[in-house]
Amino acid sequence: MHKTPAIRAAIAARSWLRVYALPAYAPELNPVEKVWSTMKASLSNLAVRTATSSPPR
Repeated sequence: MHKTPAIRAAIAARSWLRVYALPAYAPELNPVEKVWSTMKASLSNLAVRTATSSPPR
């Protein structure tokens, strides 16, 4: 939250302004988080290639 006295005063001076405290990490408030989660899950299911194995030619 905005903690400096100058920012708090600026917010208080504007009756039309609403400030909401949101959690630091809220994936449900950010739709793209679902996309990243799905993408990471699908990538983790791919075959892992190591330095000792070579791709087929």
